[in-house]
Amino acid sequence: MRVFGRIVQAAVTAGALAGGGLWSCSGESARNDGDRRPDETATALLAGTGAAGFDHGPPQVILRPVDLGGDERAALHAHAPAILRIGDVAVPPNGRLHLGAGILDHPELDRSDGVGFAVRVASGGEETEIWRRLLDPGHRPEDRGWIDVELALDRWAGETVDLVLATEARQPRRMNRSVWSGFFLTGSGPAAIADRPIRRELVVQTLEADPPVRLTPPPGTTLTVAGKMMRHAPEAADYGPIEYRVVIDGSTVWNRSVPTSPRWHDFAARIPLEPWWGRQIEIAFETEIGPAARGHVEAHWLDLALIGEERVARLPAGAPNLLFVVVDTVRADHLSTYGYERETSPTLDRLAAEGIVFDQAISQSSWTMPATASLLTGLYPTEHGVTDAQPLPLDLDTVAERLQRLGFSTLGVSANPLVGDAEGFHQGHERFVHLPWARAGTINELVVQLLREHAGSRWFMYVHYIDPHDPYAAPEPYGSTFLDVQSGNPRFGDPAEFRRLVDAVNFGQGTAEWDETDVAYLEAAYDGEIRYWDAAFGQLLDTLLERGLLDDTFVIVTSDHGEEFLEHGKLKHGPHLYEESIRVPLLVWGPGLQAERHPLPVETRNLAKLAPWLLGFAGEEPGLIDVLAARRGLAFSHTGHGLLDGRPGRVELASVRDSRWKFLEHPGLGRRELYDLHSDPGETTDLHSNDSTSASRYALLLGRWLAARQARPPASEPEVLDELRALGYIR
Repeated sequence: MRVFGRIVQAAVTAGALAGGGLWSCSGESARNDGDRRPDETATALLAGTGAAGFDHGPPQVILRPVDLGGDERAALHAHAPAILRIGDVAVPPNGRLHLGAGILDHPELDRSDGVGFAVRVASGGEETEIWRRLLDPGHRPEDRGWIDVELALDRWAGETVDLVLATEARQPRRMNRSVWSGFFLTGSGPAAIADRPIRRELVVQTLEADPPVRLTPPPGTTLTVAGKMMRHAPEAADYGPIEYRVVIDGSTVWNRSVPTSPRWHDFAARIPLEPWWGRQIEIAFETEIGPAARGHVEAHWLDLALIGEERVARLPAGAPNLLFVVVDTVRADHLSTYGYERETSPTLDRLAAEGIVFDQAISQSSWTMPATASLLTGLYPTEHGVTDAQPLPLDLDTVAERLQRLGFSTLGVSANPLVGDAEGFHQGHERFVHLPWARAGTINELVVQLLREHAGSRWFMYVHYIDPHDPYAAPEPYGSTFLDVQSGNPRFGDPAEFRRLVDAVNFGQGTAEWDETDVAYLEAAYDGEIRYWDAAFGQLLDTLLERGLLDDTFVIVTSDHGEEFLEHGKLKHGPHLYEESIRVPLLVWGPGLQAERHPLPVETRNLAKLAPWLLGFAGEEPGLIDVLAARRGLAFSHTGHGLLDGRPGRVELASVRDSRWKFLEHPGLGRRELYDLHSDPGETTDLHSNDSTSASRYALLLGRWLAARQARPPASEPEVLDELRALGYIR
């Protein structure tokens, strides 16, 4: 819940709490599997102030957070009647109050008698009602039957007011739980642009076990920690929740009940340390696993950080904003934008007609974690160290952190299970929502909601879609758009059967019974996923355009890596650095850009250099190609998940390419390959032995690159290794 006033005050029955009390919640990202939490710190002061205007007496219970069963909104609920007062709200010019309202029925009684909702503005000793609505049981949050409200506050522009959110029940029953959600204020002019804190890391420790930690938090610091639940058994047994607790000097200061229903579940917590600033404390990280779950699930604590804050003024709305879109697992040559015979990307085709298309965009790795880390930091995998199962180090600087320091509102939404805050990819984001495997439609809703909340300032929005990733099972009608089941084998539409095929082909486990029609089926299903995502992305752009959220905005679309369909004997991605794995789409559309296709290689890691470019943009020729161009025309890539036929286990692979030549090396194995991409774009004829001069030149370039860019080796996280196994990267 965005709290923009002095306090949040809830009226309760006199004597309900002896001596009053405080309710508070600390801000965290919304997560998957129904784990929804308020996004910024809020404090409710409970006092017996009465409840003027209610038919059935004062409120009955304390306001508290509520799980909305899949809805991504932060929310508070109380048994009606109740009053929620937000004090000292500075109303900007053209001020608009945005909020949601609904009813949460009692889970056992499953009924409600209706709740009346009202919003009042208190100014100068008077209260003015600006909205009232009676909701019946059909408007329940679990049914997603929200009432979304936008209220004009022009009358109070420039004033400081209190906002009063009131509910009243037709009958004073305890099942009448009223819910308020999604509070935020928009407007124009300086009053809408507020300072807000930027978190700066001061101390970083990695917890490899759960021992107590002794430290002395400096004034102004906050404790952050992440955790993860990993479930080994895929069957739908009910193992009960896992309890996580943070204990300081023997007292529990934070706890979370994490469900064991998904294969994995991660979270991050932010814990204020003001009571302990300047003195030594002992922090314990406790987990409680029920008997039924033992042996089937694991509970991990991840990165512990002590962070400080500085305040930076937001930049007012204007040119430019940046919508940074990463669509997972898309190879460039399967897009109609890049000449593919199937019309898989009509939305991207339209963007390409007005923007810059990079024909030779090269990812710095062939699987998600290192490739995305390079996109966000501008570093090569061997520099940032995310080469196996390591989270992104907290001391690295991301594009979101750079833009945040410049005054942008930095927002992020990710559907990839490996791109979350537990993996460190939330760094620098004011809001970061992680919903593993969420479809593009759900991701679009979150993007629109976040951008509406930050319409008063310049913004950076990172969006990571997952849809084209296997298993290839797009919603209809897209799933069968290119699929002729008569000429393919639909058994590979079953995720379990597909995993069996991948293990047989990639790792030699079992027998791979397939032929060319099976491969054609997989490619057609994959193309259907791309077409579904492209259509959903088009809907997002249309919505943003209609709402004025694309004004003065650059849109960047790329992918983290491609996908293999046995071109070099493997399936999926990660095992190789051939073109099908690392040549990805890259399009840029926005103000001042003219339609152009850039034919030379670019490294996608250079997208992280856009922070100073965005700040200096003034409507003139932006020199974007110069920002993204590969240094000396060379593009380097690396993976630690390489696979070679006849050799068990993973191997390290590295590659360098320019506009014509592609050189690959397996460091430590003495195996090298050289391809002429002009005459052999499919990399089928190895020229390493035939052209020793070219091979030696590129071997020297790649060797120098590897020697100069070795990162400190961070430890692998066991729970991320389990995720990689579940996704098929490793056995």
